[in-house]
Amino acid sequence: MKKLIKKYWKIMVVIVILGIFVLLFFLVRYKGKKNLEANIAAEQQDVFEEMASFQNTIDYHGTTYQYRKDIVNILCIGVDKEEAMWERDDDGGSVGQADAVFLVSLDFEHSNIRILAIPRDTMVSIVACDENGNEMGAFTGQLALQYAYADGQEKSCSLVIGQVADILKNEVPINGYVAMNLSCIGTVNDAVGGVTVEMDDDYTLYNAKFKKGATVHLQGEEAQEFVQGRDIMVSGSAYSRIGRQKRYLKAFISQAKKTLAQNPALAVNLMSQLSDYMLTDISTDEVLYLSTELSGCNFDEENMQILQGNIQMGEQYEEYYLDDEAVQQTIIDLFYEEQKK
Repeated sequence: MKKLIKKYWKIMVVIVILGIFVLLFFLVRYKGKKNLEANIAAEQQDVFEEMASFQNTIDYHGTTYQYRKDIVNILCIGVDKEEAMWERDDDGGSVGQADAVFLVSLDFEHSNIRILAIPRDTMVSIVACDENGNEMGAFTGQLALQYAYADGQEKSCSLVIGQVADILKNEVPINGYVAMNLSCIGTVNDAVGGVTVEMDDDYTLYNAKFKKGATVHLQGEEAQEFVQGRDIMVSGSAYSRIGRQKRYLKAFISQAKKTLAQNPALAVNLMSQLSDYMLTDISTDEVLYLSTELSGCNFDEENMQILQGNIQMGEQYEEYYLDDEAVQQTIIDLFYEEQKK
């Protein structure tokens, strides 16, 4: 009888401990939800105070559009460097460029994910800063340079956010950011179990496996080669690889949803593992909340768009000039909906 009671109490202790962990998980998740809601409200208030004439709406070609409810917009910045985020390159100079810029929109009301790609060569007025983040002047250059012309830390991220906000006519609030060293792509890729993609063209320039028509389960550095690789001798290579990134993201999100459903803490663990190689203003509890919500969201290729424009050759490098009308239409398609009468 004593053995039975002892066994019973051991089981009860295990159940109580598990219960505490479950309770803590949902408390942290709830806290993250509340923090995120507060941040969203603050960001939207700031943005829409600047665009008072719109009052959270856009009048476009005779139709009024209302900003979508329950969406979170996270700016993702891929930095082209090998060192930790706080280090400069081997020459003690550059902190890296924003080689990839995506605005990821999580729409909780409709349970889907929308992604907007902003071409790295989009021409903007660059705010130049010294190593300490002190502003020194401005010049016209590619969006990718804005990250490089600052401290490689929060100031760089803040300036890129400002550029994207201006590009989107200050009609889309940005609720948070994640800047990550692109050399981490392989680690993130492998954390979800690897990603399988079919080669729609010949990409053997980046990896011998990447033959047209081949189906490849990307692992380690292969993921970075597929996502980042481009032939700089070919005109428009930075723009055209976004299509390749689009297909990778579709496969990655599908795989990530499965992995997160089994291990909701995966994103938090990755944040800790990659802490030297990423910058973010999203807290751990907010990440936990977002990752659990992500597993219930859908993503289709039509939900990823690229800001349209035209490529011109500058004195040394390609320059991308946005089509203002197309940008306005894209903003409406992704972030607004027709106002109900």
